[in-house]
Amino acid sequence: GNSVYEIDTGYLVFGRHISTDGTVLDRAAVYKFGQNGAFQSRYEIGTGEAAYSYFGYFDPVVRLADGSFASVIDRLNGYDCSIELLRFDGDGNLQTNSAIIGSPAQDSTLLGIRQLQATGDGGFAFCGFKAPPEAYASAWLVKMDSTGMVQWEQQYGYPSQLYEAITVAQYPDGGYVLGGYRLPGSLVNKGFLIRTDSAGNEIWRRHYGNDGSVCGAVRVAEDGGIVTFSSYSEFEWPIYWRQHLLTKWNAQGTIVWQTRSHYGPSVICYDMEILPDQRMVTSSRTGDYAALALYSSEGDSLWSRRYLVFPNSFIHLPYDVEQTSDGGFVLT
Repeated sequence: GNSVYEIDTGYLVFGRHISTDGTVLDRAAVYKFGQNGAFQSRYEIGTGEAAYSYFGYFDPVVRLADGSFASVIDRLNGYDCSIELLRFDGDGNLQTNSAIIGSPAQDSTLLGIRQLQATGDGGFAFCGFKAPPEAYASAWLVKMDSTGMVQWEQQYGYPSQLYEAITVAQYPDGGYVLGGYRLPGSLVNKGFLIRTDSAGNEIWRRHYGNDGSVCGAVRVAEDGGIVTFSSYSEFEWPIYWRQHLLTKWNAQGTIVWQTRSHYGPSVICYDMEILPDQRMVTSSRTGDYAALALYSSEGDSLWSRRYLVFPNSFIHLPYDVEQTSDGGFVLT
């Protein structure tokens, strides 16, 4: 499961599964559950095709103002890539899909999508990576209109380094903030945050997190501050030991405050949402557990919970957290 949303009859999960059409390929899929969480139905996107498809990573599907949903998917068959914009009604039924960008196999260029967001002009922006042959991948930002027509695209990288954008949000001035990570692993401050203008031109870039890696979520607070949820690690810590790193930045890229918590093995930070009262809720992996944590608007820890829903050493990866109508939360 990559994105979860509450609907009148229960919950929708946008995720993936191994196809039952005989191809045994991973495909993007839409699941419907009742109000008590009981499975009701599922359909996959691209049944019978030779390509596999996926929505992205952490919370890649966006709910629009009219209650419908939108996402981009990546269809891959070897080096043959096709990215499409999908529109769903409020019950998760696929309504339209529009081709956006393609990369034929002979180009040997890999296109990866990670997260879509709606923009203030009725269009969309998505982030990911673009990896040409014999070159390092660059972080990738693409702006589309409401029909999926590409208006512009930008790449962000650095010589001899791999950049991948995981998360994107629109800034109040019409620009964007982009978060992700860079390799190789020997680099200090592998997480990155980039702010751009409305055409995707870079204004500033920050690297942070010490030996931490993925920036799972970037969101913009009511006061214009930029909040990132990522991991932190010291080089001398035991291998795979990490912490949550919740950071608030101002418009100039200066850190306003930072909160580190949840020190332990296999701590991976996934989704984060800013609630209407400006508190922040996060989902992460801590060891084998799924973790849910709530912070104040100033980054103070309010509470933290861990869940082991499936025992016997199953690893729990909560890729999305959303608030529900009763004030609780749902994760997938």
